[in-house]
Amino acid sequence: MITPFIAFDIETKPLTHLVERFWKPDGRLKDPAKIAESLELAKSRAALDAKTGQIIVIGLMDQDGLTDYIRGEETTILNEFWKVFNKPGNADTKFCLWSGSGSASTMFDIDYIVTRSRILGVKVPPQVRNGRFYSGRIVDLASEFLLYQTGEYLSLSNAGHVFNLYADGSDCHPKNKETDEVTGENFWRVYETDPKKALGYLENDLRLTRQIALRIF
Repeated sequence: MITPFIAFDIETKPLTHLVERFWKPDGRLKDPAKIAESLELAKSRAALDAKTGQIIVIGLMDQDGLTDYIRGEETTILNEFWKVFNKPGNADTKFCLWSGSGSASTMFDIDYIVTRSRILGVKVPPQVRNGRFYSGRIVDLASEFLLYQTGEYLSLSNAGHVFNLYADGSDCHPKNKETDEVTGENFWRVYETDPKKALGYLENDLRLTRQIALRIF
């Protein structure tokens, strides 16, 4: 019997006004063009930090492949996610993510959700964390697969190759930052103009995460 699980993945966008407020140029930079370039680089990375970014969608896919997207205002997204987590029928359900890291101390998606919830005053269920550690219901598949070896890293796309998830007829597709119309970096821009195309990228990540969870569980 398969352990019930929900694979989840977040997509974020930068809060550039916060970057402009907190950013300080490297004192070694004197050329105004280089300083401006450094600021733009900081803005491009802002979505990766829960203090300077925000969640615009959370994708969910259960063990049977049923997919849902939580969208709307960020507070709504966060409240709805915790409602799913707290749903009585999900009491034994694992919530699975792929961080890429062998270290259990790095769990990007759930860290981001918890931090944004606290910033916005959204109540985080007390059972989510116990001191430094997350509930056993929250599973980082990367850490599980890499046997919690600090320093090990495997991207989700490369994990797809390792698990042979791109075989002919598969509904999973490898990523190519050079040619793909949607990437993790530009997702939010595409999402603003073509949500369907952007969500196709997110769905592929969910399929990959689900297939890996089916093998681990």
